[in-house]
Amino acid sequence: QLGASAEPGTILEIPYTRNRAISLYQQTQHQHPIIGGYLSREIDYPVLDLPPLKELPNADGKDITVVKTSEAEIGRHMMQYAGIRWIVIRLRDPLLNRPGLPKFIEQFAQPTPLYQDADMIVYRPQPPTEPALPRYTLEIKGGWHEPEPFSEGPTHRMRWFERRGGIYGWNISDRSQNVSFDFDVWSFHQDARRLAVRVDGSDVGTWTVKDLQHFSLPLTLTPGRHQIELRSTLDPPQSPASLGLGSDQRLLSFGVSNLELKQR
Repeated sequence: QLGASAEPGTILEIPYTRNRAISLYQQTQHQHPIIGGYLSREIDYPVLDLPPLKELPNADGKDITVVKTSEAEIGRHMMQYAGIRWIVIRLRDPLLNRPGLPKFIEQFAQPTPLYQDADMIVYRPQPPTEPALPRYTLEIKGGWHEPEPFSEGPTHRMRWFERRGGIYGWNISDRSQNVSFDFDVWSFHQDARRLAVRVDGSDVGTWTVKDLQHFSLPLTLTPGRHQIELRSTLDPPQSPASLGLGSDQRLLSFGVSNLELKQR
């Protein structure tokens, strides 16, 4: 039936896996794009980093990013961004998370199946219920120490980094978005340090930071994923132990909290 449909769109198979060879065999029959596939090389596959295929690590408020859109809504926007038109649940796959399936269907699929048999159920994806909500989010990526308690701001968490704190900034829409990249930052042990911000390898600016300071940087993000970096490469990091502040041997430059992308 999928092969007979001239309707354009991508197929998302659940459970997701990159090495289900039958999926590619069946793709030769239905001729639609699929999410994933059995490939002989490693690829950069951004769609795996957001719902519905991956839970947001900060959804429970235990990290430093401010997320005002629900995880389910972000996943619906992501499916729309990826062009997903069919969700195929493979009932006989041993990797299928059956206990979590009702919640997945409730969040991401329209309630009435298009097709059902002993092997599979096929759904339409649930469109965003609030299409006017901001279609962007942030994800912590590389270079950070673990989150710690922080008393100021909505996240109540902070992280230190030594030389570089990596972040993915997502625009899951079909057009460029003018946003404000907001965060709170301070230098370790009150020593003024130079903080550089880069987006997709291009320098946004460099600032000298000592005490807690709030930044609100205007950015224009094209559709997709963007690499944002907070960097401290001009001034050496220090460890608390080297300053007689206990036994902590971590090298620290900046503390950061309350990362957020806002509509501008």
